[in-house]
Amino acid sequence: MIDALPIEGHASLFWTRDLNDDVTAAGAFAASLAETGAAGVKLLHQHDDAEPIGVWDEIVEDARGLFVRGRILR
Repeated sequence: MIDALPIEGHASLFWTRDLNDDVTAAGAFAASLAETGAAGVKLLHQHDDAEPIGVWDEIVEDARGLFVRGRILR
């Protein structure tokens, strides 16, 4: 059996300036999430496509932003 570390939180907050000075509008993720769902998004280490570290079980837009829930597999 694979041990997993659950994680959850907001990956992006709407109308909040990030460290790169980007601001995300509500609805920004809707089309891609409708197309792929959580299964179409990789859980990566440092955004490195060669280093998947887990799976996303849920990715949804809520009133605050992009909410994610997943498991880091170890």
